[in-house]
Amino acid sequence: MMKLRKSSRWSLPSNIISLFIFLSITCSVFALKEALGEYGINAYAVHQKGVTGAGVNIGLLSAGNARASHIAFERSFGSAATNYDFTESGLSRSSHDTHMAGIILSVGSPTHPNQIGVAPGASLHSARFSNKQLYPSKIAQALDTLIKKSNCRVIMTGIQLPEKIAIADGNSGWSKIYDYYAETYDVIFAAAAGNSSPRVTVFGDIYNGITTAGLVKNDPNALGYSKIGSASNKGPTADGRKKPEIAAPTQGLVAPTSSGDDLWSTLDANGRGLTSYAVPHTAGIAALLLEAAAKSPAKN
Repeated sequence: MMKLRKSSRWSLPSNIISLFIFLSITCSVFALKEALGEYGINAYAVHQKGVTGAGVNIGLLSAGNARASHIAFERSFGSAATNYDFTESGLSRSSHDTHMAGIILSVGSPTHPNQIGVAPGASLHSARFSNKQLYPSKIAQALDTLIKKSNCRVIMTGIQLPEKIAIADGNSGWSKIYDYYAETYDVIFAAAAGNSSPRVTVFGDIYNGITTAGLVKNDPNALGYSKIGSASNKGPTADGRKKPEIAAPTQGLVAPTSSGDDLWSTLDANGRGLTSYAVPHTAGIAALLLEAAAKSPAKN
């Protein structure tokens, strides 16, 4: 039987708390666009401190794969993105998953030098585990590979399940799979709140993870983000827990797309708050914190 921890108390060392404070008071929350200048995201200030997510592997579970050959993912050792297929149908590049990867990993390109991701020093492992049909065994197989073999310490999900499949009360078999791996292997799970449903959907209802809503702008021309988008699922969960815990930008992000190795797209231009573009910020920040913690002399 799977172990399920229904509450967690995470204790961060003082230097990591200081990093959080630095993030919150040094910069305003802006989009990925123009990360080197006036429009920089909070994470850029931390990059200047030498923290980029280096040495941290992030797993992406979704219905497609990132375009690993995109110039934004190029490094001296090759691509920072690696693809896997657990559907037995082969790899399938998608813009959705390339966007998600880019929000974390992007180092920009000659045509888009300022499109820097949240954790450009990290590596991403993009696992396709759904091909119209979804099986718990495929999720477990993907998580086994990402966590045990590829040493992913952060897992994010680019898929949601409608309530006709599973009620988001934390007790579905789907959510318990995530909770089991989070508890057993001490992995950070970043889940999207989901889109266009009355409340948070599976996998945004997991106990042992961080659920993210989508932020948008009151004014499309403004720099800051001030409200939750209309498409971003609201809380609480079906069993009354307060989810999502945090929110992150979606509208106006410029990210790599799957249709070419140096092609880019502006995301969520209509300001709906699509949560697949919010949750990579959470996963990226988790990678920054893990790198900082590894460098810290303080005990976790």
